[in-house]
Amino acid sequence: MVKEPDGSAHINFPPELGGGEDLVGFGAAVACAWEFGDFDTHAQLITWANTRYQPTAKEGEFSINSASMNPGLGVGPTTGS
Repeated sequence: MVKEPDGSAHINFPPELGGGEDLVGFGAAVACAWEFGDFDTHAQLITWANTRYQPTAKEGEFSINSASMNPGLGVGPTTGS
């Protein structure tokens, strides 16, 4: 887990696997932190997700800003696709 100066945290692949964000590991870490009662870690991870992925809920549907996850791919709300 990588802790950031702003108090948020995220999960990265180890350098041996190329580094970068591990989204599956991130989801697992969020779920495990909650289930194991580690609410400080859970809050750090959720802070990262809220800032980085800008989750929204509208009419019962949940989505994240995929363009913020993959800059340069040209997908997500910024392109209207």
